[in-house]
Amino acid sequence: MKQVMDVEKVFEKVEKQDGKSFVGAKVFEYMEDYTSHTQGDVEVIKVPSMPKGLKLLEGFVGILAEGLANSGHHRILDKDLSFVKAFKFGEEYDGPILEVTKAWTLTHPNHKWATFPAGFYQVKFPREMHLGEMRKQRD
Repeated sequence: MKQVMDVEKVFEKVEKQDGKSFVGAKVFEYMEDYTSHTQGDVEVIKVPSMPKGLKLLEGFVGILAEGLANSGHHRILDKDLSFVKAFKFGEEYDGPILEVTKAWTLTHPNHKWATFPAGFYQVKFPREMHLGEMRKQRD
């Protein structure tokens, strides 16, 4: 079931968080029926449960992938991240696994924002070959 989010409420939330006006994507999708979603160089995959024995990432600030500039981060919209736990998982091309207890929105100034329901998510980074070396794809 896809639903268009209330754009004005989301922009109000961003303005309150950042203390400034923010021009971002105009379309928001509710990702309830999706098992994975790609936003530029970040892939978010819904997983059925949390693997055992993962180490909690201390100091997680909601940034899933850093952009080339501060404004280019793929990040969780909320400033209060008490509903998110991030755990180290996998290799260089694997981001954290998230345990999220309420709906959350993944933002980026150049991509469509996506809102996901509570659950468990694995973050992955697409790879590319550059001059014969494998590296994370950057957008």
